[in-house]
Amino acid sequence: MRTVSYGDHADQVVDVWDNDADTVAVLVHGGYWRAVYDRSYLVPFAEYLVAQGLSVASVEYRRVGNGGEWPVIIQDVTAGVDKAVELFPGKRIVLVGHSAGGHLSLLAAGRRRAWPRWWPSAACATWRGRTSWG
Repeated sequence: MRTVSYGDHADQVVDVWDNDADTVAVLVHGGYWRAVYDRSYLVPFAEYLVAQGLSVASVEYRRVGNGGEWPVIIQDVTAGVDKAVELFPGKRIVLVGHSAGGHLSLLAAGRRRAWPRWWPSAACATWRGRTSWG
């Protein structure tokens, strides 16, 4: 695993497990959008995905309490995902968000400017993501 920066803040990084797979799972962690929760809890899941033959990029981002108020939080996630896509040119991208990360993943995937670079070789999945407020 190696860590790559996509910005100047300490939380603007992507952890990368590259095993030259055709498919890359780009993970966005949850944690109620708060600074006390970071990407570290997804390491076992990332290692499991690598053992299954995928490459993985796990995006960290500024969260509420460390400069990640709106809209900074989604700007960081989209920049982190863009960095992950850049690190794996030509690979199939699967964006996977857990909990609040599911919400952020769907927002990132919905950006119109992402489509030319990501689609049709990409998919987005939310795992216990908050997508409805009603």
